[in-house]
Amino acid sequence: MCSSDLNTVTIEIPIGADASKILEKYKQNPYIENAYVDIEVSHFFIATDPYYPTYQWNLQRIGMESAWNFSLGEPAITVAVIDTGFGPFSDIDGRVNGAYISSSGIFEDTYPGQFSYDGDFHGTAVASLIASNINTTGIAGIAPNVKTMAVKVFDDHAETTSSIQVSAGIRWAADHGANIINMSLGASYQWPEYPTAKASDRLVKKGVSALDPRGLMNPGKVLQP
Repeated sequence: MCSSDLNTVTIEIPIGADASKILEKYKQNPYIENAYVDIEVSHFFIATDPYYPTYQWNLQRIGMESAWNFSLGEPAITVAVIDTGFGPFSDIDGRVNGAYISSSGIFEDTYPGQFSYDGDFHGTAVASLIASNINTTGIAGIAPNVKTMAVKVFDDHAETTSSIQVSAGIRWAADHGANIINMSLGASYQWPEYPTAKASDRLVKKGVSALDPRGLMNPGKVLQP
């Protein structure tokens, strides 16, 4: 193929031919300025979700499109969302049984969302950002192919919970197959002897990764996980 506009000539070589030898031959030709092996260039993966271009500027800022080009998450990975519960939400696939950690005991799902349903919408928002399908509905998730596990540690419509319930949720998730634990919550202070700190030590021993926000609160008030 010859292109006068680009001042290039593209030559297809036979399958199995040694490209380096052919390339060297053309490089020795005094009438050829340069010779190289052409490569295919592909565009980055672009989310088609309607809210992605306008509202998910944060994902665009951290370069999620190049990350999606590499991976959409692995189905073998289970992400536990320790929060207000989540769902039922049709745009998240791969949900596994979770649990509701209440002050009176632990209620384990026999099907996803039985006890771990969202009582305040916060957990659904967090889970959606993690694992919403990339399609023509709503927002795009960071890793839509992973499995998600709802671990509800807040009572319905409650704004606070106890460190005991959170630590029990951490232990439950780690003991029921979570590979990653997300906690979009925190307290104004934390001590090594607190239940949540000790439960986090358990994660280290089990090889479970924990993700948490830092400072997601009103100006002047910093929360710690």
